[in-house]
Amino acid sequence: MLRKSLLLTTAFVVAATLLMLPASARPAAVGAGRDSNGEFLRNYACGNSYANVSGYAKHVSSDWAISYWRHVAVSTTGQGETVDRIVVEDGYNNSSENTFSAGIHSNAPSDRPGMLIAAGTGSAHSDCDRITIPIRPTKLLSKTKYWVEETAGPYNSDSSFDEVFWKWVPHSKRKAYVQVHFWSSKSSVSSSTTTPWTRLSGAPYFRLK
Repeated sequence: MLRKSLLLTTAFVVAATLLMLPASARPAAVGAGRDSNGEFLRNYACGNSYANVSGYAKHVSSDWAISYWRHVAVSTTGQGETVDRIVVEDGYNNSSENTFSAGIHSNAPSDRPGMLIAAGTGSAHSDCDRITIPIRPTKLLSKTKYWVEETAGPYNSDSSFDEVFWKWVPHSKRKAYVQVHFWSSKSSVSSSTTTPWTRLSGAPYFRLK
């Protein structure tokens, strides 16, 4: 049982590490052919670049649970306008869930995403469609920095994997960052790790309306 638990933990940590890598740096799936849905999604439907937004929740046993998430945020500057929609392009593949949320956050003193101002939820499709997410009407102050952030979920079960692909603009001048969190609780002993926001090259596609 201990050996099985150690193998499961190792496999999960390796998977989480791979998800932190840029799309172009990850190894191809074993046995995936040229016409596989995963290859099509990565190379054609979403273009050659995308941001991986994901989450994982698993009850391994009666006294052991683990969870993981990877958030992506991109900066924007208010023009004094009121917006009530966030438009993104997302797809998903081989995950038990396809839901995600997109929200507008304030800019924290650290020049990273701060408090959530308004958000809504959407469902990604297998072919990376443009998705409009309604939010409550929100006025963006002129010359003020905000962040648009995507988060996987909410989950429909306590044992699920949710991975969506946010279409990328490789040469965008916007600033985009990723943050990763891992949590584990076994025999009433918990541990968690959250990485600092880390700069990405390029930025994901979005529009505010």
